[in-house]
Amino acid sequence: RTGGDLSVILRRLDATIRARNQIAGAVRALTAEGRISGLVLSALPPGLMLAVQFLNPEFIAPMFTNPIGKLMLVIAGTQLVVGSIWLSRMAKFKF
Repeated sequence: RTGGDLSVILRRLDATIRARNQIAGAVRALTAEGRISGLVLSALPPGLMLAVQFLNPEFIAPMFTNPIGKLMLVIAGTQLVVGSIWLSRMAKFKF
């Protein structure tokens, strides 16, 4: 006869899977602050831009009409997307 006792192996496997799920839950809880911070930081620039557009449209109009303003918007948008992707990858934990 070869191998081991199947019931012992299955109990150990069950314990290992349960421990891994428990650790995964703890990691998700610990990284929640980073995920929320990334979400807030990603939403802040467009939110402020909308607020300024609503409160004082003449102030932000050159960003949409001037070629340099449009270039600045493209650069800022690109940086925002890259930063958001970077933050989301930093907040993920693979094990």
